Amino acid sequence: MLTVEKINYQHKSFKILEDISFDSDSGKIIAIVGPNGAGKSSLLSYIANEIEPKKNEIQFKKILLKNWKKEDLSQHKAKFSQHQPADIPLTVEEVVLMGRYPYFDHQPQKNDTNAIELWMNKTNISHLKNREYIHLSGGEKQRVHLARIFSQLDNNHQQKLILLDEPLNNLDVSHQFNLLETLVELKQKENLIILVIHDLNLAAQFADEVILMDKGKIVLKDLPENVFKPDIISKIYKFPCTICKNPLDQKPLILFGKKTITMNTITDLKKQWDDLKANQPKIRIRNAAKELGVSEMELLATDLGNGVTKLKPEHAAILQEIESLGKVMALTRNNECVHERKGIYLNPDFSSPHAQLFVGEDIDMRIFLTHWKTAFAVVESSEHGERKSLQFFGKDGEAIHKIYLVPQSNTEAFDALVEKYKDADQTTIPATEKVENNVTEKPDSEIDVEGFQQSWIDLKDTHNFFTMLRKYGVTRTQALRLAPTDYHAKQINKDSIVKMLEKAAETETPIMVFTGNKGNIQIHTGNIKRTMWHENWFNILDPDFNMHLDMDKIATSWIVRKPTEDGIVTAIEVFNDKGEIIVQFFGKRKPGIAELEQWREIVAELN
Repeated sequence: MLTVEKINYQHKSFKILEDISFDSDSGKIIAIVGPNGAGKSSLLSYIANEIEPKKNEIQFKKILLKNWKKEDLSQHKAKFSQHQPADIPLTVEEVVLMGRYPYFDHQPQKNDTNAIELWMNKTNISHLKNREYIHLSGGEKQRVHLARIFSQLDNNHQQKLILLDEPLNNLDVSHQFNLLETLVELKQKENLIILVIHDLNLAAQFADEVILMDKGKIVLKDLPENVFKPDIISKIYKFPCTICKNPLDQKPLILFGKKTITMNTITDLKKQWDDLKANQPKIRIRNAAKELGVSEMELLATDLGNGVTKLKPEHAAILQEIESLGKVMALTRNNECVHERKGIYLNPDFSSPHAQLFVGEDIDMRIFLTHWKTAFAVVESSEHGERKSLQFFGKDGEAIHKIYLVPQSNTEAFDALVEKYKDADQTTIPATEKVENNVTEKPDSEIDVEGFQQSWIDLKDTHNFFTMLRKYGVTRTQALRLAPTDYHAKQINKDSIVKMLEKAAETETPIMVFTGNKGNIQIHTGNIKRTMWHENWFNILDPDFNMHLDMDKIATSWIVRKPTEDGIVTAIEVFNDKGEIIVQFFGKRKPGIAELEQWREIVAELN
């Protein structure tokens, strides 16, 4: 019914609408949402043919808007504007009658008066019809113009287009719902309603589709439940929110603020979690948390007292006793890569306040405890029987590190450790904090590129690379772009990662795999044997080491070479679309020993 293709509109040098395209069928309510200045009203005005009418390429009922006769179009399309004149010297009835002008020349006919009476009644202004318009309140004036545009489209034509720019402004709650219910009735008669609205919960409740805009572009056009996701809405509106299900209709319920988890608990988060598990028995808690609009920690904590025990936040002390559990499975992940390594937590070093270590042949970690906030012991059922674990979470409630018992683990030591560090409060769900991860990249013109490149060439230790980035104020991906030569940093196809891992397995070349997040980096060193695909994930599946890499989420991959006193050290660094490191690969090496020639040969074949 409506086809919008590649709208681009700017005023002077300021882009107002950029590359806007979408199709809409009849019989729908479409809500346009977004922050102030997103371009919502401008888009509606463009669709209404009020902006650049001669250039307009929008099709309405398969006819270009600019090709419609004005007198015909006004009987098929009407627009309510948020800004209305305040000084019309007419009565209410006369203003509403303006909507019937396309239908008579001199005097209104019976069907005209019937139409305005119907819509004055539906908008609850019949008792005002003889009042002077200028003496009405803001909300009353708003309802007068709503009655006017509805009466304008009171005819026998099919599939009419109703455009409303912030029609709920100035209306009290009862009149807001009365209007929205009226729009539902009009939708059911196969009309298309497009409205700009600021109340996201009303959009979620009444809209069939939502167009989310920001900075003149459409960010997303989809069902409300697919648009109203906490990560999406918090990012676009630059304010934290929690999104759960409205208990009345199961539609998204958006709760803005830093402490909205309290509201989520009130709406029975545990019941939602139980219902989700019943419908999707194999869903992972991380994915369930995202679907329910909460953090993984908040969802886990709904089972406090039912297999979940909150531990004292004495993370350093707990970690230094993990060796007593014997062989366990350590798990560290980010959004794109999961790293699982079995072994014993040996050689802890917690002497530094900045970074803590486990340096063992199997469990090798770099820990940043300033990012750790909560800890839990978990006993749960699995297809292989009872499964016990220790789980640690960051300030934002997202998982930093998990330790799972395996058949060889000491369960008595686990139980004793849990009892020793059990928190006295087993009812309160810890509050989460929004963790900002805003990395602003300076323009290359502001970087001392020559000095940076020389510092790279002069490197003596790979550990000094991060210090160098901070010194010159460059992001990691910017550094790779500005590298001294293609030899020092070369972008490669992500398929080369698969090629490299398969070649390392085939040639039995030992490698190092680094995966981490803000709170922990976990390292595997050794041979890999079994690699395989599963859907979009490429996996290493060995008895003591597993890696699961989501190939669809890789944005860029690089070969990176850094000079050291032991010669060149070659890495493959993999990044997501935010410029964050997903995983790094090296050939097996130690300080004082040169890099493996086998590894260099594998990397040399990549492109």
